[in-house]
Amino acid sequence: MYNDEREILNRNIICKKLKKEAQRSIYVYMLILILGSLLEGMMYLVLSSAGSERFGTLEKVEFIIGFGALVAICLFFLIRALLLISKAVRGEFTVLEESLTRVEEDRLSIFQTVLTGHPFSRANYNHIFRFDSGKTFVANCGEYQNTKIATAARFSLPGDKFFTVFYNDRPEKIILLFSAKTHNYKA
Repeated sequence: MYNDEREILNRNIICKKLKKEAQRSIYVYMLILILGSLLEGMMYLVLSSAGSERFGTLEKVEFIIGFGALVAICLFFLIRALLLISKAVRGEFTVLEESLTRVEEDRLSIFQTVLTGHPFSRANYNHIFRFDSGKTFVANCGEYQNTKIATAARFSLPGDKFFTVFYNDRPEKIILLFSAKTHNYKA
């Protein structure tokens, strides 16, 4: 008799994975807010102690605007992550089995290379999965290194089945991806 050793997926497990992804975003933006605030504060103290002729009112206003922008951006992404957790808990996502039409492994992203400034970083490469529905899932190599997504990018062929997950209010954007070779979905 055949023993199916694939990992079992159901809505509860996917909900936990969605919440974990959103919580990771919360931790990242909290860290950015804390470190950015410390850096802004230290720069403000150093420059203001240098003397009033070198650090005038205009510079103080620029620091306040910069700090306000940092707080606003981080709050936006923190609230967004909390809303995603809320959607996951309410079950506002769909799991769909789709066929892979094409996969591109380790594709260089010029934009990410310019953004990071490190031309040889794994974070500058993406795995791109394209499906028969026309949807695309882009996984950053640095973020998903040594995971099942990286393995799927290396060993998947056109025609392979995948379970794609998307939020109901944004059906065009795949947020999670599971290969049917390694996962079995049971509703």
